Amino acid sequence: MSDDSLNSFGFRVLTDGIDLTDFEKNPVMLFGHFRSVEADFKEPLLPIGRWENIRKEDGKLIGDAVFDEDDEFAMKVWGKVEKGILNACSIGFEDLQLSELPEHLLPGQVRPTVVRSMLKECSIADIPSNGNAIKLMSPTKTVTLSSAGGDELDQLIPQLSTKSHIDMKLVLSTLSLSDTASEQDAVVAIGKLTARLRVAEEKAAQFQTLADEKVKLETKLADLEKEAKEAKITALVSGAIKDRKYVEADREMLTRLASGDFAFAAEMISAKKPVAAVHNQLGAGAESEDETRDWTFEDYSVKAPDKLMKLKAENWDAYSALFKKQYGVEPRKA
Repeated sequence: MSDDSLNSFGFRVLTDGIDLTDFEKNPVMLFGHFRSVEADFKEPLLPIGRWENIRKEDGKLIGDAVFDEDDEFAMKVWGKVEKGILNACSIGFEDLQLSELPEHLLPGQVRPTVVRSMLKECSIADIPSNGNAIKLMSPTKTVTLSSAGGDELDQLIPQLSTKSHIDMKLVLSTLSLSDTASEQDAVVAIGKLTARLRVAEEKAAQFQTLADEKVKLETKLADLEKEAKEAKITALVSGAIKDRKYVEADREMLTRLASGDFAFAAEMISAKKPVAAVHNQLGAGAESEDETRDWTFEDYSVKAPDKLMKLKAENWDAYSALFKKQYGVEPRKA
């Protein structure tokens, strides 16, 4: 007979809101919503039957059709129903309450939902009840939608308004205002909240700026600390090499050691005794000191191999340092 679905005119009728009180007293079944007093027929068009076992199930209004077997036209309609030629029905109702609340609207709906209505009749129809065969009634006007114009339908179920529905009690409660507060009171309260929000946003922006600046300063400080540490390590290692405690080939090893534990590396270097200059180890006189001061292992091998062999025999550490500086590895001790 009817359900909660959206019809082609952009509205729907809620089954739970249909009042069956009057209809159950006179459950008349018409054909296409036509009555002899409303249509231009040569012969009276009387009801073709009644409805029995009228009930609501799962959002649907359901009833059993009982045709008048003594009415020739009713039997013709019954025959077409039996053959499946006619298989739809449609209600005629009076709307009592409309709703535009979001919970009552479906996608594509352009008119309010009929949440309360009074069922007047239900017809066998050639067009489904959710199509053009719905009939609206009011105390002063009856409209069959199959022939109705937009103006006639708007008089009973107007287009949805564009004004949004606001629950003022909820708004006032949210604003911590009493139920008796006016809309102007709500506007003032909203204005104050807006001003507070603006101040909060400005403070949040300032805080974010300070936070960003803090990150930049921390990054800069970390870079400076890294540079200072690297400079300190370089100075320690370069000093150890300059003082002849280690040779240039030891720089990378000493740098890694100091990077891992600077205090330990500094203590180790401090305890290390410097290696005497080769020319001193070889007992060179003042007249030859300038000449041999910067000699390499290869220079001694070519120019003074005897002195190199003496150094090897008398001062292995000095010989080893000179060899390692030349070749990058420790010499094998015979």
